[in-house]
Amino acid sequence: MPTYTYSGDPTGSDVDEIRFLIQDTEDGRWILSNEEIGYLIATFKPQNGSNLFVAIQAARSCAAKFAGEPNVSGDGTSIDMEALQTKYERLTVTLTTQFRASLPGAGPDVGGIDLLGYPDPTVAPAAFAIGGNDNPRAGRQDIGAGPIYDPGELWDEQAEPWP
Repeated sequence: MPTYTYSGDPTGSDVDEIRFLIQDTEDGRWILSNEEIGYLIATFKPQNGSNLFVAIQAARSCAAKFAGEPNVSGDGTSIDMEALQTKYERLTVTLTTQFRASLPGAGPDVGGIDLLGYPDPTVAPAAFAIGGNDNPRAGRQDIGAGPIYDPGELWDEQAEPWP
């Protein structure tokens, strides 16, 4: 039988802190059980020791839970589960932003992957050299970004190879 508790003090336990961060604190309207939060803590906290990171995963779990529920209406009352899913997806983004701000430094820019290891199509691959694209004879240095030029357009038989 699942258990649901919240002491009202986010510093009281890991479960209380995660419940506070995702605002799953209202008695009788729980979304995640203590056991589910305990599973998330056991799975994700060893990676970096942060309850904020675990709260991101908890918010994703809440969004997934509401994604599988149909909208309900009856007796003049309707519950839009899709709106609840959207709210938890937005909470995930907010918590991720807070988590990134709490990191001690920037992670490596490997292009296309954010600091949490998830694909991010808005991140272009990095060019790893200053002036790396200055010599057209060296070939394309920043694969995946910018236009593709025909080497014949850039090659000048009369030019010196180096200034």
